[in-house]
Amino acid sequence: MSKRAAKVISNVLSLPLVATSVILVFSFFSREGLGSLTPLTAALLGIPILAVAPIAMVLYFFRKGYVDLHVSKGERRPVFFVPALAAYSSAALVFLLFRCRIFYLLSVSYLLISLMILVITVFWKVSIHMAGLTGPVTALALALGSNYVLLYLLALPLGWARTELEAHTVPQVVLGAAVGAGITALVFIGMAQVLT
Repeated sequence: MSKRAAKVISNVLSLPLVATSVILVFSFFSREGLGSLTPLTAALLGIPILAVAPIAMVLYFFRKGYVDLHVSKGERRPVFFVPALAAYSSAALVFLLFRCRIFYLLSVSYLLISLMILVITVFWKVSIHMAGLTGPVTALALALGSNYVLLYLLALPLGWARTELEAHTVPQVVLGAAVGAGITALVFIGMAQVLT
């Protein structure tokens, strides 16, 4: 029963679903404005390039039976970062062109988090789930207000789920959370100063 609950939590709080939720919130509630994009256009651009494209290769090889949905085998993970890095780089360029500052910062955050996790993955299996949760929550809190800090509480069931499934150790979960939150904070605080 606990394994089933852990799988549900891992799937519900997976990167594509968290990214989609954050994109929708930013599209329709951002105080910063969306540059030359309407809220609907921002969502329709953001979801495919920030939530779907980064995991397209994983989904393809999952259907072929080569990997499980979370690419549990650490040695197989590095190659799956290639489409993610390409998607986040493309997203950053697209949103810069449209002067959509909030999505540009989100794209750069995802890009740098992915690069850091890729480097760590060569040596150790860090939790992408945790980085994929704490990064966007940090973006929401910094851009939209401290009420969003409460979303960090979702890290508790997610961390439990990843360790319960024996996908990660506690240090791997903690490091993933720190990478996501730390890099996003640096991007949103540091680059926001430069872009104003």
